[in-house]
Order: sequence, then C-alpha cells, then structure tokens
Amino acid sequence: MRLARFLPIIFAAMPTSLLFAADLTVLATITPYKAAGPMAGLIVDSEGNLFGTATMGGESTLGKVFQIDALTHQLSTHVTFDGTNGTYPSGLTMDSGGNLYGTSYGGQYGRGMVFKVDAVSHELSTYYSFTTADGIRPMEGQDSLSIDSAGNLYGSYEGGGQYGHGAIYEIDATTKQLNVLYSFTDGTDGQRPHGSLYVDTAGNIYGASGGGVPYGFGTVFIITGDTHQFSTLATFVPTSGIGALPNGGLVQDAAGNLYGTTNEGGYFGDGTIFKIAKDTNELTTLYSLGGSSDGANPIAGLIMDAAGNLYGTTLFGGSANNGTAFRLTAGTNELTTLHSFTGGEDGATLYAGLTADAAGNLYGATNGGFASVYGTVFELTNTGFVVVPEANSLALVAVATVGVLGLRSRMRRLSNRQA
Repeated sequence: MRLARFLPIIFAAMPTSLLFAADLTVLATITPYKAAGPMAGLIVDSEGNLFGTATMGGESTLGKVFQIDALTHQLSTHVTFDGTNGTYPSGLTMDSGGNLYGTSYGGQYGRGMVFKVDAVSHELSTYYSFTTADGIRPMEGQDSLSIDSAGNLYGSYEGGGQYGHGAIYEIDATTKQLNVLYSFTDGTDGQRPHGSLYVDTAGNIYGASGGGVPYGFGTVFIITGDTHQFSTLATFVPTSGIGALPNGGLVQDAAGNLYGTTNEGGYFGDGTIFKIAKDTNELTTLYSLGGSSDGANPIAGLIMDAAGNLYGTTLFGGSANNGTAFRLTAGTNELTTLHSFTGGEDGATLYAGLTADAAGNLYGATNGGFASVYGTVFELTNTGFVVVPEANSLALVAVATVGVLGLRSRMRRLSNRQA
C-alpha cells in the first residue's frame, strides 16, 4: 500500500557562511595504475584502517577494493576486478565482523552481483547474483548497500522493478534471497531512487528518489520495517528557496528528524541542506549553497556529530570551483567551509561524503586532481566534530554512505579501543 502526503514547507532565512581552515592531510594520491576515480565514501574499521573502492582503474582498469593502513598510510589492494570476478564496483558497507559488501557488474547471469570481501583473507566471493527476474542491477559508483543489525542488506536500483522506474530491495542474511520491497511507479512516489538507504533501529528504511508527480524534483520516502508499507514523506516543489534532486543518502538525529542534501535548487540554484521533521514531515531548507564561497551541487549525504552539527561535501564550488568540505552548525544553521579544494595536491571534485572515526577525525576522497592524479584520500582534523567517550552515545553519529546499525557496531569498537 502506498500513501502520498503533501505537507507544509518551511523556508529558513539565508544564513551566513564562514571560512575556517581545518587541517587537511593527503593520505594517498590515486594514480591510474593504483586506481582511478574514487566516488564512494570510505569505511573505517576498529583499527582505524580505511577501505574504499575505485570504480575504474587499477591493473585491469575495471576497478578495485583498496585499504589505507591506519599507521603507515600505505595504500594496498584487496581485490582487483578483472571481468571474471566483476567490474566497476560501487561503494562499501561493513558488517560487525569486518567483512565488506558492495555491488558490481558481472555475476553469474551477467546482470550484476553483490560481492563480499572476507575480513581476514581479503578474498572476494559472490554473495548474490542478480537475475533477470529480479529486475535489479548494481548500484551507482558513489552509492553503497546498507546493513541492519541482523546482517540483512538493503539497496536501490534506479531502473527496473515491476514498472521499470526503480526499486528498493533486501537480501536476507539467512537465506541469501533477494526480496523487492517496493517498485516505483513514477507517480507521487517518484522514480529512479538514488543515494544509499538509511535504516533506523526499528528497521524502517529511508531514501530519496528523483521525479515525483506533479513537479518532478524528487521525493523522500519511508518503507516501514514491520509491514514494508511505502509512504512519501516529502515532495520537493518548484518554489524559491526549496531544493531539487536529493541525490545523497539521509541521516537521522536522536529525535527522529531527517537531514539531507539536494544537488540543485535553493535560493541560488546550487543545492541545499534540508530537514524533514519527525512528527509533521515538514520540509525545511536549512541552508542554500551559493557556489563561489561555500560550495555547490552536493552529491553525497551528510554525517552528524554528537552535538547535532552536520558535515558534508560539495561536488563543485569553493574558491577554485573544485568542491568543498563543510560543517553546518546545529541551531544557528551557519555554514563553515572546512576546506576549499584547489585541484592541486589536495584533489578535486567530491562525489563522496565524509566518514568520522572515534576521535572526531574526518576522512573523504576526491575524484580528480592535478596532472596524472585521479583522486586523493584525505584526512581532516581540527574540524570541531564533537564526540563523546561513551560508546552508546556515539550511535548519534550516522554516515549516509553506510547503514547506521553497521556503523554503530564499528563506532563501539573504535570507542573501546580509544578508551
């Protein structure tokens, strides 16, 4: 059963932005042989090692799964995709045992697959091969599967489904079977879902789609965890100050409010940061990006610290129009540019969002750079990211590129290690 709700929209004042130079360290420079074009966010394990994917590049030019060592910052390859084991991987998610999961093209039936990289052996195996009957194909390069506390995986596909307009699916951890939870109709529900899904503690699934009758600027939806009922929570409208095209995943605060980004729209047309209220589903524009100083056209979702501050990246904009990393302060909605990428040694063009470790350091990846550089992996410190020592409190932090429950288990381990 599908329910559509058209709810009030609240316009926020146009807050100011600040330039605050956080400390950026380039941990790895990506060259064509090592990899090419990191697009998805990174995963941090209990030892502080970083894991990511390159959609292309590597020895076979078909993508790879890589690790950056926490101590040496040495980049090493776990998996090289060569066509026989898949091609062009999406982003990663991690289970409580440290195993990595993602999607790629290829698979037994040529429709794509979900792969697993073992935490100990680093060997790749096919977890599930998509079939023609599934109507599902791999996720886009910047998107990742989400995982719940039982190990069930959740993903989206921009095409396919019963009506050909996209679908949301689950892969059961016990049976390894795929279940299509919802197929989009290109009505008030939207079409072509994109961005990683967010799974809350009750098993509710939140995401964003393109299209949506009557305006076609995108929607935010929920699929309930118990009955799998689909509802449209918010519809983006062609009104001044409201965003359009929510591409990244969502993040949820302790009160149940949702936050995300749009790639376009807002007062200046360069995208927005928005909030959807828990009880009323009111859509509020918290900040309209302006391009030159504070960034433009975010693709990725947001992360939230223990104080409710939001952190994210933009694809373009900033002082050199090569993208930015930013913080939006809770309460004041004041945006601070943490780093404006130059297109030099620090890289350029951020499809990926940020990831936080237990010490409050932030990590991300760029998709380009100078000369023969095909991207960078970087660390940001002195960002103001608020952490608390208690492991349970760190559950407030959520990364839009992975399932929140999987992140919680990792953050608990990180906190125990720090203590």
